[in-house]
Amino acid sequence: MIAAAREAAGILTVGFNRRCAPLLIDAKKALEPRSGPLVMLYRINAGAIPGDSWIQRDEGGGRIVGEVCHFVDALTFLCGSLPIEAQAITARDHADAVSILIRFADGSTGTIVYTSLGDQGVSKEYLEAFATGRVVQLDDFRRLTITSGGKARVKKDAQNKGQRELVEEFLAATRGRRAAPISMAEIVAVTETTLAIEESLRTSDPAPVGDRQC
Repeated sequence: MIAAAREAAGILTVGFNRRCAPLLIDAKKALEPRSGPLVMLYRINAGAIPGDSWIQRDEGGGRIVGEVCHFVDALTFLCGSLPIEAQAITARDHADAVSILIRFADGSTGTIVYTSLGDQGVSKEYLEAFATGRVVQLDDFRRLTITSGGKARVKKDAQNKGQRELVEEFLAATRGRRAAPISMAEIVAVTETTLAIEESLRTSDPAPVGDRQC
């Protein structure tokens, strides 16, 4: 698909809609301009899905390919740099409870905590990003807190994860009115990172941390 899009100079996009969410766009603006890296934490209280669900089967790709890709892209958008390295571990006996660490080309780091444990009374998605002298906190795409100089500003809105905005931007691109909503480099890097996370979960062999007596 990527080769075909490049050869035909066509418009290719993927449904990474969170980068089009108004509050995430505001969060990105609040962190700019900056001269140093970001430290980002994205916690997803995903809830349990039965093993026989289509999401868990081949057509859904599993929870990493099917959903974690969105969070990799959101962090990529927020820091404006491509992911270059990823590693992941699962909680014991819980394949859907994953901790992921990503390094980006600009030196930023992103941690994704994706869990099927927990309770639905807690919001699904919570994102924090730390820059020099600034912090943004996005709670479930409903509330954005921007803290700088010891003062916090809060912006609230109805939950909007950018689905409609992404479709509108894609249609505008196909009509020649704007560039593609997601660059080819980002599509490739986010997809490769998602697959690298899944590969890390299959092949990881953690090194022991010594023989400590507690």
